[in-house]
Amino acid sequence: MIQMKKLSDYFPLTSDGLFTAFINPVWAVDFPDTAELDTYFIFKYGERIGFKKLEMFADTTDGTIKGDNLDKLAAMIYNVHGRAWEQVYKVYKAEYDPLNNTDFVETIREKTDNTRVIDSEGTSGGTGTTTSNATSTGNTSGANNVYGFNSVSSVGDSDNTGNSSDTTNATTTSTNSGNTTDDSTITDDGIKVTEHTKSGNIGVTESITLLTSSKDFWKWSFIDQIMQDICDMIALSIY
Repeated sequence: MIQMKKLSDYFPLTSDGLFTAFINPVWAVDFPDTAELDTYFIFKYGERIGFKKLEMFADTTDGTIKGDNLDKLAAMIYNVHGRAWEQVYKVYKAEYDPLNNTDFVETIREKTDNTRVIDSEGTSGGTGTTTSNATSTGNTSGANNVYGFNSVSSVGDSDNTGNSSDTTNATTTSTNSGNTTDDSTITDDGIKVTEHTKSGNIGVTESITLLTSSKDFWKWSFIDQIMQDICDMIALSIY
């Protein structure tokens, strides 16, 4: 007759249990003491009869599950339930006001597309006149000398005197003209984001009902849910 073994036989308190063997579970930060969780699991479910298939992981010397076999069993359990436990953990970590039955944020994104065209034209022109006058005056004088026959000295013969003047008038006219054109286009586009927050009791539920529901919810224990799932996977539902 095959003896039916309890979970406490497979996971004695004198050795590591499943919670110590889990690698980085989702609850690791909130429940860091794995030895405490192993103890609590045996206190709660140690009297449950383990499935006979657990013998596949049991050590041949003392019948306990330890070492590599414990790691393999823990990995199998987490692979089966890990995804669901992650979602339950989000519920456990959620923050809320029990008196609010409405709490949402509405984000509105509006695209703006504005284009402005600016045309500007201009004409410039001008005329300039420059006048200049110049006058010059000069005097000339001189004497003509001649030599007599067989004379070594000259004597005056005639005098010459002259006046000269020069006047110059100049006028210069210059004209300049031009046209300037400036065309520019200004484009203003972007995205405008606004957020609208709505929270509180919208009046469909009495405040006392909301508080009662919150109280009843927190009678639920996240870590007890984890242990219940483990027990359902490796033990019979009867003692």
